Amino acid sequence: MPIRDLTDGSGCDLVLLVRSVERRQRANGDDFLKVTFADRTGTLSTNVWDDVEQVESLLAVGQSYRVYGKYEVHERFGPQLRLEGFDPAAEGSYDPSELRAGPPVPVAELERRLRELVASVQDPHMSALLEAVLGEDTPTWAEYRIAPAAKRVHQAYRHGLLEHCLTVAEAVAGAAQVFPGIDRDLAVSAALVHDFGKLEAYELVEGDSVELTDAGRLRGEIVLGYERLHRELDRIPGISEQRKQEFLHIILSHHGKLEHGSPVVPQTREAFLVHTMDNLGGKLGIIDRLEQERPAGSDWSGFDRAFSGSVYFPPADGEEGAPASRSSLSDAAVASATAAAAPTAPPALPEVPRGAFEDSGAWQPPHPDELDGPPLPTETLTAPPEHEASAVAAPEAQTAKPAPPERTDIAPTAGRLPTSPQHTGAETPGAQRRVPAAEADRPGPAEPEPLPF
Repeated sequence: MPIRDLTDGSGCDLVLLVRSVERRQRANGDDFLKVTFADRTGTLSTNVWDDVEQVESLLAVGQSYRVYGKYEVHERFGPQLRLEGFDPAAEGSYDPSELRAGPPVPVAELERRLRELVASVQDPHMSALLEAVLGEDTPTWAEYRIAPAAKRVHQAYRHGLLEHCLTVAEAVAGAAQVFPGIDRDLAVSAALVHDFGKLEAYELVEGDSVELTDAGRLRGEIVLGYERLHRELDRIPGISEQRKQEFLHIILSHHGKLEHGSPVVPQTREAFLVHTMDNLGGKLGIIDRLEQERPAGSDWSGFDRAFSGSVYFPPADGEEGAPASRSSLSDAAVASATAAAAPTAPPALPEVPRGAFEDSGAWQPPHPDELDGPPLPTETLTAPPEHEASAVAAPEAQTAKPAPPERTDIAPTAGRLPTSPQHTGAETPGAQRRVPAAEADRPGPAEPEPLPF
């Protein structure tokens, strides 16, 4: 059973991937572990309060374990696991593809669409840049192809950067055919590599766990991408300084706001377009994640900071009130969005004589006899009587936020006793099932949501 199908109070006997093991401190200074398990449909966290060093030594990030416990939905902290024990998962007892998140579209299809879009760029300097950083034999393509798009917010999985940058660039290509004045080749090229700094800012460690690198923490992905692409542009013969400046402005401004990490805000058509499509792609990626993580049987996600609320998901086809099925883009639609032709000019409007709309004799109001509708009322309209303003009640005094309910220790399920050598003294080969201590069901402190970029 996948994580998303678990219901409140149900027992767990699942093979899950360890996404992270973090050592934290309680208010009294004691250490505890926050462990996050995952499969393709979502994540599930638990806290380990005792035997911290022992449990930490038995869990390896990126490895699969058969996990035993109870699934509960806390009124404040949401879904969590009351962990009772775990064993290393036996090879062949599960499908690894069910544990690792990834794009909904096959990677080979994403690569094919990217090659078509790159081939549609006609500007020789932009084409040379894309070949230098996304050419099939380049080391940066090998990194770009597997890199994640974020640590958690959207497409935080292997091949996530390829999926995100490609869909943003396809959206930019389609919009450039609709709105006049867009330099399509400039905008599409920048969209394909707008998050290039994430190649250095993030890394996949121990399987699918995404972590920030030292460079990502100290300089940030926008600066890293700007530096890397600036060096590549300087190697292109014949490109003008003006062209480089236009391109790099898109990279520097694609987060849209200074408070979101952009050194400058968008100030060209192409920069506004790439930022808008990047923001849209990120938000839709968040919605995909929320759909996977929402409780089974619910049409609503949990609260998310990016939307300042929850997201509604209509019932699936076949259920009462279900909407018509959503169809994916056809090959023809994708081809149209990535066509190499420059956007056509809008049709010319007929010439309007100067002064036709001015207050002059060029236009006279129609005679009342020429109107088809009923005659307008002739009575004089009067203003409604004024009313005295009602007194405004004084705001109630703010009351202090009530403290959370007292946490209750619940002993592990009877019959699941520790079997590791540390508890029995026996020399048992390999990591054995561990039974965390009684306080494993205590909810941990809520984590702040990162910005949606």
